[in-house]
Amino acid sequence: MGRWCRMLLGVVLRVFIAVSVLLGCVFAEDCELARQLRENEMRLFNNVELSQKLKSSRIGCIAWNMGYWSYELCPGRWVRQYREVKEVIVEEYILGVQHRWRLVDEIGSQLLQYSDGFYTLPDRLRSAGTTIDAENQLYACAKESNNNNNKQVDVVYPDGSPCGKGFRRFSLLHFVCNENVHYPIVKLKEPAICKYDITVVASTICEAMLGSFQAQIELNDAHMRFAI
Repeated sequence: MGRWCRMLLGVVLRVFIAVSVLLGCVFAEDCELARQLRENEMRLFNNVELSQKLKSSRIGCIAWNMGYWSYELCPGRWVRQYREVKEVIVEEYILGVQHRWRLVDEIGSQLLQYSDGFYTLPDRLRSAGTTIDAENQLYACAKESNNNNNKQVDVVYPDGSPCGKGFRRFSLLHFVCNENVHYPIVKLKEPAICKYDITVVASTICEAMLGSFQAQIELNDAHMRFAI
């Protein structure tokens, strides 16, 4: 009886080790996809064709309208909600930021016209109490997208505009790779007050995950955090 138990235990251990190695390889591969997306995130919408519902608001950014509000998504930088009257921004909320050290580059330094003057997005973020520093926020390693085999990377965009006492708006972005979607699809939901859920589906996300883009910049991974 003891011999059979030892044999069974040996088999179980071998299976456990094999599964652990396999899962380790899968997790390593999935985290590599997330790392490469991070390097190319700000270029997802560069020179991409857009549907009639989306427009290019500046290099690497897209905007769309949902009734009263318009939205702008600049991957790797920010998500914002705003209302324009005759090209003047009369209301605005930052829904979350990412790669804050990139907010003061050529794209982030563009002036926008508000009802009380001209400001950059970093100006607005500072006035809302967001520190422009080198911190990068949490990236989830790639996983299978819901209901299909497409790879998906989730990224947290925190530290948006204040929302009630002691709270700030934040967004969870789901970047979904689909090689058949040549016109980006963006879906935005607000599952709870001041919490936003944004799904972006595009073939360029596949290119970003697989490193098909020539890396524009080398990023220091020292502050990068993954969630498996």
